[in-house]
Amino acid sequence: MIGIIDYGAGNVGNVKRALLALEESCTVLRSPELVKKDIDFLILPGVGAFAPAMIALRQQGWDIFLQQWAKENKPILGICLGLHLLCESSEEDGYHEGLGLLEGHVCHLQTRKCPHMGWNSLEWIKPIKGVTPSSEKTNFYYFVHSYGLPQTEDTVAITRIEERSVTAICLRKRVAAFQFHPERSGNAGLSILGKTIKMLRGVSL
Repeated sequence: MIGIIDYGAGNVGNVKRALLALEESCTVLRSPELVKKDIDFLILPGVGAFAPAMIALRQQGWDIFLQQWAKENKPILGICLGLHLLCESSEEDGYHEGLGLLEGHVCHLQTRKCPHMGWNSLEWIKPIKGVTPSSEKTNFYYFVHSYGLPQTEDTVAITRIEERSVTAICLRKRVAAFQFHPERSGNAGLSILGKTIKMLRGVSL
């Protein structure tokens, strides 16, 4: 079963609906104490600002729990702000440390139009068998963000916003994250969400 972490800054309802559309059993978790043995996968969604979200995770005990979960090589998937929180740090409203489960420092996009909102295609730096779309027609996803992660060793796909390239998907062992919203990206979003869940679980694709 998949646990969706609800720490007060996530689009939990949309993520749950997407998982149910994929016929994935899921439950919403409002504290680490609710993580039972039948939960084998965690999703960290998020919308809003980095600092208050990180404070909420720490106050609720999710920071230590997630770091231990990853240390035990259990799968985690971050979405949008969730990607930022999984990184080492962010410059949003000052310098703030993240969970440190993915490499890199989140920076302001510094684009002419900000926040960036809209559909973007991905460029796959490290294609993943069974996950990377076979057609460019299904390689477009919906983004809404003002901050992003520059390309790092954990980056597997980027998107281009004006002159900047920004991490769209990153992966380290069994921790992955999307900058875009798969739950708002139609059939293409559902497809990559489902395939990524299977990949992180070790299911052959």
